[in-house]
Amino acid sequence: MDGESLADSVTATLPAGTPEITIKNPKVTDYTLVYVTPTSPTENHVLYIKSKQAGQFVVGFTNPLTTDVNFNWWIVQVTQ
Repeated sequence: MDGESLADSVTATLPAGTPEITIKNPKVTDYTLVYVTPTSPTENHVLYIKSKQAGQFVVGFTNPLTTDVNFNWWIVQVTQ
């Protein structure tokens, strides 16, 4: 599978008490891989991509945490 970076790398924050956040980006498609990396403590919970559709994706936890969680995200477009 070949991929090229779309040069979209961004820092975001999931606020305390919020289980998920929607990130809008017009470059997100069915052929986009989305990666997230927490940059602050996650209380040993896994931050993951909950859903993805054209133009946006949702990142979060199964249950909201008691502290803000900072994370980086980036997208990669893959070819068929």
